[in-house]
Amino acid sequence: MHMKKGPILLLLVLGFAITFLTGLRIGSGVEKTNKTLSYYLSLPPTKAPEPTALPLGFMTYTHPHCAVSFVMPVSAAKERESSLAAAFKTKEGEVLAISCDKNDPRLIETEKAGTDMLMFRNKKVSTIKTGIYREFTIRNPAGRSIYIKVIDAFLPLLEGSLLFPTP
Repeated sequence: MHMKKGPILLLLVLGFAITFLTGLRIGSGVEKTNKTLSYYLSLPPTKAPEPTALPLGFMTYTHPHCAVSFVMPVSAAKERESSLAAAFKTKEGEVLAISCDKNDPRLIETEKAGTDMLMFRNKKVSTIKTGIYREFTIRNPAGRSIYIKVIDAFLPLLEGSLLFPTP
């Protein structure tokens, strides 16, 4: 069986034409992708976002009349202070209060009604747990009772930094 060369030649030319046109279409798609990538790569990098939280800093607070000193985060602002008491708060609320007023009812209550025991500076201290706060009374070396109400999160910092400076 002998086929004519004309139809075979026509099919070969059409096959090459289709292959050529398909290659052109694929090439133009690649060119568009290359231009898009080139554009994005030419853009300068964006600035990294700034952290929203303030860096953590600390300050030392000393109450001369109560003869007590401790370290507090800078985020805790002094809410009130008198010659016998002080209180600190953050934006979430009160975080620490101290009082060395012998007539303060909280001082008397924590000395007598403590229900939980807490190891504070290697001593067992009777405390009252109220929500997120611990309330307890300690004595400084001069024998003065000091009432402390502290948020649980600040307790380790208070324990590690509490000092009793001599006047």
